[in-house]
Amino acid sequence: MEVCTHGALSRGSDGRVVLDRKVCTGCGDCVLVCPSKSLRSINKEYSLESLMEIVDRERPYMERSGGGVTVSGGEPLLQSAFVTEFLKICHESGLHTALDTSGFAPHSALMKVLPHVDLLLYDVKIADSTVHKELTAVSNELILENLEKAADYIREGWVKTQLWIRTPLIPGATDSPENISRIGAILSEVAVDVIERWELCAFNPLAEEKYDRLGLDWPYRGKDMMSVDETESLQRVAAEAFGDGKRVSVTGLTAVSP
Repeated sequence: MEVCTHGALSRGSDGRVVLDRKVCTGCGDCVLVCPSKSLRSINKEYSLESLMEIVDRERPYMERSGGGVTVSGGEPLLQSAFVTEFLKICHESGLHTALDTSGFAPHSALMKVLPHVDLLLYDVKIADSTVHKELTAVSNELILENLEKAADYIREGWVKTQLWIRTPLIPGATDSPENISRIGAILSEVAVDVIERWELCAFNPLAEEKYDRLGLDWPYRGKDMMSVDETESLQRVAAEAFGDGKRVSVTGLTAVSP
């Protein structure tokens, strides 16, 4: 336990080693000395060169399949300088590039990377700023401002980027008809002419396993997959609010309605 200089390791009343994840910084020192190998690190750091070696190995497959490179997260724009340089190299070498972002990042970070992005996957989760802050710890004002700026860039021809909006349907959080309708109204106002697709992403309960591995509680534990009837109903709401049902789709697994 002495190996942890942050005090995240202690011994419980039963003699077992306890890891306090609120204190843990993820440095990995304990993983290196764990005698039973019960601790393991699932992250890995890459240099730009090592990452491009992987891309180059996969390039023949991507070119044959028509695929490309997607940078996702977490929030990739937290490492905007690295992501910009990486996507720039991929883009200039002829690979299709995509950025999957929450939009919560400085304007400069998004605008710097956008010229190197063929497809922008942009999350809009909650319409109400107060509710957004309650559920995510931040308001949605910056997110919507960035969406409007990105739409302006595309509209004015500064970048040749496709724009897809993604809204995860989370039980009791984002899946109300009122929220979907208000999001549709926002999208219709700020970017209806440049949005090529609005995806409603059906709730997936498989994330439960990830929380278990991290020793964290999950407020959606035990929630079922959404039914076809539920997703189709929300799709109709979205289509009406957005004004174009052909560009609204549902993605993800759904349960057969009883």
